[in-house]
Amino acid sequence: MQARNPKGILIAVLGIAPLGLFAQDPYAITGVSVSDPENGVPLRRNINELQAAGGAQWDLYIRSLLEMQQDNYTDPLSYFQIKGTGLSCLTLGTGLIRNQGIHGRPFVEWNATGGQQTTGWAGYCPHGEELFISWHRPYVILFEQVLVSHARRLAQSYPQGLREVYVQAANELRSPFWDWAASSVVPPASVPAKVTINVPNGDDVQEEEVDNPLYSYKIPQQVLDGQYGTFDPDNRPRTIRCPPPQTYPDSANDLLGQRPYRQWVYDAFTRATNFTDFATTSSTIVSLELIHNGIHWDAACGQQFLSPDLSAFDPLFMLHHSNVDRLWSYWQALKPDQDIFQDTYSGQSRFASPAGKVISSKSALEPFFGAERVQHTTESVRSIRGFGYSYEGLEYWSKSAEQMRQDTTRLINRLYSTQPAPVDRRQESEAKSRYFAQISVDREDIPKPCQIKLFHDDKEIAGVVVMGQPAVGKMSAGLPLDRFMQTSKMSTMDHDEVTRSIASSLNVKIVKASSLNTLPAKWQLTSFSSEAGR
Repeated sequence: MQARNPKGILIAVLGIAPLGLFAQDPYAITGVSVSDPENGVPLRRNINELQAAGGAQWDLYIRSLLEMQQDNYTDPLSYFQIKGTGLSCLTLGTGLIRNQGIHGRPFVEWNATGGQQTTGWAGYCPHGEELFISWHRPYVILFEQVLVSHARRLAQSYPQGLREVYVQAANELRSPFWDWAASSVVPPASVPAKVTINVPNGDDVQEEEVDNPLYSYKIPQQVLDGQYGTFDPDNRPRTIRCPPPQTYPDSANDLLGQRPYRQWVYDAFTRATNFTDFATTSSTIVSLELIHNGIHWDAACGQQFLSPDLSAFDPLFMLHHSNVDRLWSYWQALKPDQDIFQDTYSGQSRFASPAGKVISSKSALEPFFGAERVQHTTESVRSIRGFGYSYEGLEYWSKSAEQMRQDTTRLINRLYSTQPAPVDRRQESEAKSRYFAQISVDREDIPKPCQIKLFHDDKEIAGVVVMGQPAVGKMSAGLPLDRFMQTSKMSTMDHDEVTRSIASSLNVKIVKASSLNTLPAKWQLTSFSSEAGR
């Protein structure tokens, strides 16, 4: 059964100085230094666990992040510059000032990678292509390097009797992650405008209430006044989440709860057979990048966090992308032969890479350099080894590859499996039907950013977010209909009845932030057997 959509949506329901250095000497992203990496490196921690534990590491994390945000925006290591907008570079010996950027605005050179090579979207960050996941690894490492350098310096300011504790805490601090799949609510640490921490006070410490750097980031006034031209069309003085009549965190948590993030992540690990399916927006499942897109829509009710030009300024950004990196690391442990993309492809428009350029795993991840002035590539960052961090279960210095695979399997099942208890043998032997909506859309045919929502009659049954970038190219995904099947009368129907019911009542709505437009759909319907017991 099919209906045509004039816009081409295909639905198939299936079972001021850059980071510290001059143009002649690019800033090297090599990870936080570790004195004895052969005996282990610190693990990145869940932000909720870091907050709950409190103590020296929490004090240093908050103080370091706050200090980065409060640094003058012309400071090469300030939050403003790292987050990818108004960076300026004083070229050695010339006095020439050049604006530069990383993730978004302004679209200008950063870290001596050369001039603009494209007439399309001109940020450095790739979206909607295979480079997306590997590009963000050195970006998070860059942030982590600077964060820990602040923490190590601040630790030295604590009184002698506590200094060793704080120095150790600084050395073990890493960029925390927000596991939005295990618990789809925003981090409680991101909610209050103020937070209380321990700061040095003579021979002891005292509690002090400070601005919470996870709550918001204030845009420098010079930037709002137009130093870099149009920075934000809405000229918001700080990063905003869920403005009235919405509220933060309640509205954000409501949005997060409407999507099956836990199921999506589990399906990505158990149904994907290759890197492209797992990681990119050209997938037969809800891939990691598409899951990531949903978080950008939900966690701040849109706002700057949804815009590729501005999203990195929201303090949620690094918590979010540390988790994306974490999930990719687990995939790499499970599927070492599919840990990165294998083939070449035609790339999207980016600052240093014109649309249509042939991309491979050896292509430069502009604007990031490693040691010896060598540009990072997907190959150079394919492993977390050597970058001074790891994750629970991936203690590579003491475990074999097989041990890490087994530990990762247990961890994924423990955190993300939707089975309430182990399935007995009788249940495992029974075929269990699941249904998936396979969406395929040309990005140029729809407004962006938007949500593609599927409805059965008037009941929403699935949806996925399309980001503002890239502007062109296909996006595809397979959306599970489990929640709908569990709550509808169709759970007792046979396959043919389910097929007819969904086919007769399926419709698609394209949702923008301020409008709701209904478009007809082109679709077909079959079934899919579940992977019971996986």
